[in-house]
Amino acid sequence: MGVFFYRGLSDTDAHAIAAYLRQVPAVPTSFQRAPVSGPPPKLAATVTSVPDTPRSDKLAYGRYIAVTVSHCMQCHTPRVGGLPDLERMGAGGNGYTGADGRAALSANITPGNAGGIAGWTDAQVKQAITKGVRPDGSKLVPVMDFDFYEQMTPEDLDALVGFLRSLKPVPPT
Repeated sequence: MGVFFYRGLSDTDAHAIAAYLRQVPAVPTSFQRAPVSGPPPKLAATVTSVPDTPRSDKLAYGRYIAVTVSHCMQCHTPRVGGLPDLERMGAGGNGYTGADGRAALSANITPGNAGGIAGWTDAQVKQAITKGVRPDGSKLVPVMDFDFYEQMTPEDLDALVGFLRSLKPVPPT
């Protein structure tokens, strides 16, 4: 989980999540501590408050959705030293296993990848995000939470796609 991305979660959204979690009934369970390999990554100063991102600023709001809320960049950004390489945000290249057991490599979703979403219409990008279907009708490996993203408002999807189109172009490797 990209905890470092939550550092940008607005106070309003953090409070809404906390309110939701407080009303969910507890489920008895036991946990086994995961092994820790090395010290935790160094983060910037402690975050004490984050204002709401204005929805009227479509680019900033799209970034907020892509980076902080939907975690697109958690998977679609290559890692260096265990952390996302923000100089190549959206360049993909991380390996995952889908719910169906198939292997997937996160796609380069920057405008520098002419063979990727850079060549798709906005409607086709939205279909891939919300339905897991490419323009040719083939299915994406079920790694993304398509059913969650399908609940996004049209305005949120517009802002998200606008932000993806604004990413620094990174050519495929």
